[in-house]
Amino acid sequence: MTTYVCKPCNYAMSREELVDGKCDECGGPVKAIPLLTSDRIANK
Repeated sequence: MTTYVCKPCNYAMSREELVDGKCDECGGPVKAIPLLTSDRIANK
């Protein structure tokens, strides 16, 4: 599973929520983050 995080506003969304590759909240660019990677970042 992959989480998508908006760079400008940090809003996280799933693949189902992602529309046109833009953030639901602010319409900014979204980056795909594999869950394993985000878990490692959160643990640091």
